[in-house]
Amino acid sequence: MPMVRVTWLEGRTEDQKEQIASAIVDVMAEVGNAFRDRVDVLFEDIPLEQWSTGGIFASKSTSGWTPTGDKKS
Repeated sequence: MPMVRVTWLEGRTEDQKEQIASAIVDVMAEVGNAFRDRVDVLFEDIPLEQWSTGGIFASKSTSGWTPTGDKKS
């Protein structure tokens, strides 16, 4: 019963999470010899104002990156 935890910034859609969970299950089954129906994927969505990289909170970042891939204005 492998459990894979994905910790990332909030903002992904349910469809994105479904696609990622499916891909993780595929790899765990094909490479890790796990039973597909026993692979758990846990998504932990962290608010942008609670994630800091290099001392800059994601909510204040000027990099233009967004979790959904949309351009930040």
